[in-house]
Amino acid sequence: MNPLAQNRSKTRSWVFVFIMFIIAFALGFAIRGNGSKTENVQVQEDTGSEAQIKFWTCSMHPQIQRPGPGQCPLCGMDLIPVSSGSDDGKAGPREHKLSAYAMKLAEIRTAPVEKKFVTA
Repeated sequence: MNPLAQNRSKTRSWVFVFIMFIIAFALGFAIRGNGSKTENVQVQEDTGSEAQIKFWTCSMHPQIQRPGPGQCPLCGMDLIPVSSGSDDGKAGPREHKLSAYAMKLAEIRTAPVEKKFVTA
């Protein structure tokens, strides 16, 4: 086989692989969608609480504080509300206080610490 024909064969192989890659990417994009969420999920707070929203912040970047809802300019995540709630200030510097609704949503369970031997 002459070198020119061999070079054409390699070029055709790479073109075929490239076209198949583009087709696979397009199919994946079509099946998955364009990446934006079309459904709007909202969490509703208790209506009985007297909490008022002080500002909106990003859960990944708490230094971002906005007066209204929107998206984080750094990561694009939805901003979450920070409320003034009925915080009595009794939480220490290493404690995090959750509202009754947040505790129910988090499904946190606690148990006393026990000293036991490890069993297989």
